[in-house]
Amino acid sequence: MAAQKIISGLCAAALALAAGTCAAANIQTFSPQGEIRTVRQVAARFSESMVKFGDKNAPHPFTISCSEPGHGRWIDDRNWVYDFERDLGPGTRCSFKLKAEAKPLAGGAITGKSEFVFNTGGPAVLNTQPYTGSEAIDEEQAFLLYLNGPAHLPGVREHAYCVAEGVGERIASTSSKARRAQSCSRRCTAKRKRQRPPADRQVPAAPAIRRQRHRDVGQGIETAGADASRRVATSKDQPLKFRVRPEFRVSFTCVRENAQAPCRRTSRCAWSSPATWRAMWPTASA
Repeated sequence: MAAQKIISGLCAAALALAAGTCAAANIQTFSPQGEIRTVRQVAARFSESMVKFGDKNAPHPFTISCSEPGHGRWIDDRNWVYDFERDLGPGTRCSFKLKAEAKPLAGGAITGKSEFVFNTGGPAVLNTQPYTGSEAIDEEQAFLLYLNGPAHLPGVREHAYCVAEGVGERIASTSSKARRAQSCSRRCTAKRKRQRPPADRQVPAAPAIRRQRHRDVGQGIETAGADASRRVATSKDQPLKFRVRPEFRVSFTCVRENAQAPCRRTSRCAWSSPATWRAMWPTASA
């Protein structure tokens, strides 16, 4: 009799443990989450088998809200992925919510977190003209910034700024009109023959910066769009460092027989950096 009670107790404990295992099914991992700049695939792993292995017609476990198209598939009985048709651009928000009817094969509910959200962040600088790190920029240098997507220009004017050595406050920058920036971009490209980003990803912005500084594209710059609620802002500053060229100097030397004697016909004029004749003497004829 005592043995039967022990066996019955063990069976009850085993059933309770099995029931607890079913109830404890959850999503072990889901990526990406939060802000991530480059996204091409979403992946989720469940703690229990969700579909029969090899079942190509198994239903998708998530309700998806995203502006970019893609398709989902089961890799095996626990792992599901969603592949986008292309790399997501800046300002893309996506959410994946577990469907109510999604259940493990063994039965029971899926507990824990059931909705996952990520975004690709706001605009980022991919390339600059002059190049980042240049140590010979002009005192009144204008910059072309090539972004990874369209930016909200009022936000660029508000959040892009300069920092100068010895100046304890931020110095505001200004931006030119798109037509002028594009014209400058074409001239720079034709002159330097440098490779540029794809045409659909080029958005020069905020080109006018003054004096010796390093430039910060500050957090808060948003992606372009008429609907403010759908814009995505940058969350971190992106510093771009430059250095102004050395002070321009001109020197003149000549040969004299003594300190009071006039210069001989042979004399030498030198300057510290290259300069055109017209730049040196604007009133001189060609």
